[in-house]
Amino acid sequence: MKTKRQKICHCCGIYTEPQAQDPDRDKGYGTCKKCSTQIALDNEERWKGVIALVAKSLNPENRAKFLSEHIAVQAHICDEMIKAGIISWKFS
Repeated sequence: MKTKRQKICHCCGIYTEPQAQDPDRDKGYGTCKKCSTQIALDNEERWKGVIALVAKSLNPENRAKFLSEHIAVQAHICDEMIKAGIISWKFS
């Protein structure tokens, strides 16, 4: 039974706890912890392809620096390159 503070997970449809809600979703919906974890893992896997493409194009010194960064930083750099039109990438 749904309580007033719970929302429905937009992925799987179960009722979420208040701390598991995603505030940028429509009113009445959120993301449960299980789905949030899976979404984060899926996003990380998608970015790995872009990161590998960028790393391959760098010289050895810059490649080492780039690959030593956290994946969030690498993804941000790649995202900026996509926005600037330096690389083109389509998620499927």
